Amino acid sequence: MVRVCPVCNSRRIDVWLGRGCGNMYKCLDCDYQGIIFIEVDEETAQKLSNEKQQPE
Repeated sequence: MVRVCPVCNSRRIDVWLGRGCGNMYKCLDCDYQGIIFIEVDEETAQKLSNEKQQPE
């Protein structure tokens, strides 16, 4: 499973606070901070990444 940012779908996530139970995470791309980050399989993560890169 891969953890992705719920705002920008980035995989560049770091544990910001905690390092144990009740971790807070921070997205290194958009600076979103929180406890809710999506965990998806590798295939879904790749699809999300491709959607982010396509112009609207």
